[in-house]
Amino acid sequence: MKLRVALLAMIAAAASPAQAKWYEASSEHFVIYADDSERDIREFAENLEKYHSAMVLVSGRSVEAPSPSNRVTIFVVGSQRDIRKLSGSDSKSIAGFYVPRAGASRAFVQDIRNRSNVIRTSRQSSCSTNTHTTS
Repeated sequence: MKLRVALLAMIAAAASPAQAKWYEASSEHFVIYADDSERDIREFAENLEKYHSAMVLVSGRSVEAPSPSNRVTIFVVGSQRDIRKLSGSDSKSIAGFYVPRAGASRAFVQDIRNRSNVIRTSRQSSCSTNTHTTS
């Protein structure tokens, strides 16, 4: 009987979901969720805002800032294999994918790879981060 109880306890412990710390970075146009470092996800959000600003400049289009609920939500989900699994494709050329919607469009991307050799300025970040623990 004791062996059975011990075995059931071991199985229950093994079946418990893993805990992960997810960070959320919010900026004017994006909301990003990742289980990466807080600094990396904030830098990723800042880089996306810089890219957005550059696209506005190059295209010459004036774009209104979206309401907080209409920002693009980006999920950083892991490796290219993880991306292929989520997209339902076996293509080796998928690095991420985008799901357009009238509100709250979604993007799924691989792990964050910020350039560590970029000189950081001392300006205040316009991005905020929060921590979420999921199971």
